[in-house]
Amino acid sequence: MRRSGLFCLFLCLFAGTVMAATGSVEGAAIPFKQTTEVDGMIGRVVGALVLVALVGVAAAVLIRRFLPGFAAIKGKPSTALQVTHRQRLTPNSQLIVVTYHQEELLLVEGPQGVQLLRTTPLAPESGEQGNG
Repeated sequence: MRRSGLFCLFLCLFAGTVMAATGSVEGAAIPFKQTTEVDGMIGRVVGALVLVALVGVAAAVLIRRFLPGFAAIKGKPSTALQVTHRQRLTPNSQLIVVTYHQEELLLVEGPQGVQLLRTTPLAPESGEQGNG
């Protein structure tokens, strides 16, 4: 009995390999496993886009982390206009001293807007406030 069971198992395995080798199953594709070239191409394109996005994010993080001066170059403030002093007068108004092209401007900002109170030229050699 034991020999006939082993013989039957051997026969089934042999028959399966013979059928696969002879090609009786050859060419029969599994219907739900068929892929086209377009499916493969879409996967590659999406993968490439994800990879490029990850490299871009990593580069931005590294630049911000290790080269802080590089990011500040683009947003460098102009030296022609500088706010030198601010003094809050009330919760709604403040005095502002602004330096613009070798002049100091005294401005007041309030609920009505911004008004120019006084203009004083700066002395060219010292950068200090001139007489006036």
